[in-house]
Amino acid sequence: MSATGNASFGYFGGGTADSSVVPAEASSIDRIDYSNDTATAPARGLFSGGRKVTAATGNSSFGYFGGGGYPTAVSTVDRIDYSNDTATASPKGPLSLARYGVAATSAAANGLPQ
Repeated sequence: MSATGNASFGYFGGGTADSSVVPAEASSIDRIDYSNDTATAPARGLFSGGRKVTAATGNSSFGYFGGGGYPTAVSTVDRIDYSNDTATASPKGPLSLARYGVAATSAAANGLPQ
């Protein structure tokens, strides 16, 4: 599972409790509301396909989940739009190679150090 977010919400996506299978929840993206952290996180959308061991990054408008895999590594990058958090993630990218167990980072502008 990986996570991204903005000033108001956090989004957790992918992953599975059973490493031998990838059930429907591995395609699910859940949202937490920072102003109400006692409520159960509702499912807000889906990846373009089930994945585990992804990485995530984002900015104030969009979240990106990349790599991971099921049953093998993928190069897919899915983008969620924070302003429309009920929609299925849009495939973007891809990464230059299929990768499993990746990491991500972000910065204030263009993902570059300031």
